Amino acid sequence: MQVMCKAAKAKPLQADEALYSEGDEAAGLFVVMRGELSVRRGGEEVRVVEPVAAVGERSVLTGDPYDEEVFSTAEGLALLISQAVFLALLDREQELVNRMSRGIIEEMCAALSRANVDQSQLATKRAELSKVLEEAEHELNDARMIHSMRG
Repeated sequence: MQVMCKAAKAKPLQADEALYSEGDEAAGLFVVMRGELSVRRGGEEVRVVEPVAAVGERSVLTGDPYDEEVFSTAEGLALLISQAVFLALLDREQELVNRMSRGIIEEMCAALSRANVDQSQLATKRAELSKVLEEAEHELNDARMIHSMRG
């Protein structure tokens, strides 16, 4: 951790400042030291990051673009650890790999939980709409029958 902190670049944060946006190439991971970060997907806040925690680690590890947008919510300070430095440290420190893996797994589990809740709500809504549709079809059939009887 000391090597990582020495290799990091200090990044002062202003309120409502974007650290990165969805689709940006991974520059590194950010460790919030002071202040607070808002992580958003599709414009909706999915988590709040407080000191001392990191964001962007999944993209740094995979090389994929960031899949979220991150904004500071207040003035603060973050450390930017470049992808190259971070990957070099991972080669040397198995405990760091283990910690990062656990954090990513926890984040993915939380995302899966949210998706399951959303899916359940959609299923409930679909069932409600199916019932409304069935009732409307009965009313339409009744109206057709009355119309045919009037001839």
